[in-house]
Amino acid sequence: MLDKFEKICHGFCGVTVLIVACLYLNPFGFWFDIPDNKPREFLQKSIATSKPPPSLLKPREGSKTPAWNPIENTKKKNNVIARLKKANPKISSKDLQERYMQIPKESFDFIRNETNWLPELKQAGRAIHKNRDGTTSLEITKIKNSSVLTRVLGLEAGDRIELINGDRCDFSEDSTLSHRNKAREIFEAIGSGGSATVTIMRNGAPQQITLSLK
Repeated sequence: MLDKFEKICHGFCGVTVLIVACLYLNPFGFWFDIPDNKPREFLQKSIATSKPPPSLLKPREGSKTPAWNPIENTKKKNNVIARLKKANPKISSKDLQERYMQIPKESFDFIRNETNWLPELKQAGRAIHKNRDGTTSLEITKIKNSSVLTRVLGLEAGDRIELINGDRCDFSEDSTLSHRNKAREIFEAIGSGGSATVTIMRNGAPQQITLSLK
């Protein structure tokens, strides 16, 4: 009886040690992502254009409709302007500039791992602003030139993030989990051949950045 009990204890301890070792070393990334040590300056930059790229104009795999079309885009722009005007009534539909960022596949795979961009977001200078309508926006006050936030996502120091996919977000310190969930939604949409938008205020003017794969 004692031998059987000892075998059970040894077996349980062995499994526990194995699990702890896997979680700590994580050689295959089964449970948690591990940060990539690749220098940021060697990451391919996203390509910025003022018009939608061909990749968004052609039908996605398994679908007959493209990821981008002018009618839906106009509806989304009107929704964005309406939400921005609640915070700043002086904004008009003519003020919204559109920019399209095509992300190279290698760079996308890099930022898809949140351990590669989350520390950079935490290190970047940031300030939370409360708008006139009670919503919040997040200002990036300082940012490194080599940061993936600049090279891949196109953000600059002084940008105020207002909307993500046309919706207001709670940028309070208590909503970190929702930010990470929103980021996962964005990466999932882009990875499936679609797009995601980030609406910012830059130098006092609204700008919508559409992110997609190159």
